[in-house]
Amino acid sequence: MAETITCPSSVSALIGKAAEKWRSCEELPDHELLRLVVLRDLVHELHAQKSRFLSQGKRDDALSIREIETRIETLRTSKPLSGDLNELLFQPMQLKKRTRVLPDALFGVIEREKLERYDRQWEAAIASEAFGQGWRLWSLDARIEIPKIDEWNRRLLDSLWPDGIVLYVESGGAPASPAWQGRWMSLLHPQFKAPADILIDFSKWPGTQSTPSWRVLFSPRSL
Repeated sequence: MAETITCPSSVSALIGKAAEKWRSCEELPDHELLRLVVLRDLVHELHAQKSRFLSQGKRDDALSIREIETRIETLRTSKPLSGDLNELLFQPMQLKKRTRVLPDALFGVIEREKLERYDRQWEAAIASEAFGQGWRLWSLDARIEIPKIDEWNRRLLDSLWPDGIVLYVESGGAPASPAWQGRWMSLLHPQFKAPADILIDFSKWPGTQSTPSWRVLFSPRSL
């Protein structure tokens, strides 16, 4: 029987929020892909909370998060991603291992290191799952006022979900103040074939300095 993990209330709240989003994916055709994203985002939030606990000297609370992170990492390479998230985390069952492979053709459009480095294992798993379902890789270039970057990024995440996923964000040009040129590397559902299909009016978004531009980088169905 698995050891029971006792979570601080702040950690339970993060897991509860992730579990709600996990349940919302149940009836969607691409639920396994979307649930990988839920797990990745939960790992990032737990890591930030663990850092806060360590800065406050709460070592035991930080240790409880590490145990949960380990269980989530197991889910990244397991199948199926079905059932209740809390049960998978706190009453872990025997799951099958899943091997995900990125297509070699992808690295003709992006550097291999961007998805094969150690800290992007989640992104590699998400991309591999997405390409297997025909999702395309897009880039979104936008110039954003620096104080508005976090708000702008959150608005983009919410606007795309569940038909789009931001894989990672990088600098798209030389830094400039008070604006930043960013590039959002994103996975979009096969229904999006051209920029005109993405009905987002960025002109109404606070902080937008220039008209953002979408570009298709990789389409697995074209292989």
